[in-house]
Amino acid sequence: MSQLVGIANQRHQAGVEQYLDVITARTTELTLEQTVIQLRGQRLATSVSSIKSLGAGRGIEAPAKWSFPSRGRFAGSRAGVTGMP
Repeated sequence: MSQLVGIANQRHQAGVEQYLDVITARTTELTLEQTVIQLRGQRLATSVSSIKSLGAGRGIEAPAKWSFPSRGRFAGSRAGVTGMP
């Protein structure tokens, strides 16, 4: 329970405030917590997007469009690789 809700609850118990004020304080607290959770989720999604755009997350295997000749004059060297981006 936040300090705001605690104070509202104490004031209600002392007869200074109506219970509606306690409910309003709790609603405000929950709305703020929800906003924090949403912002954390957005931050994580942005981090993942940034990491992917920098090239992480690619598989180790080469895409199917690349061909790696096994024979020929340039076998085993990068010069024989076709379809490289």
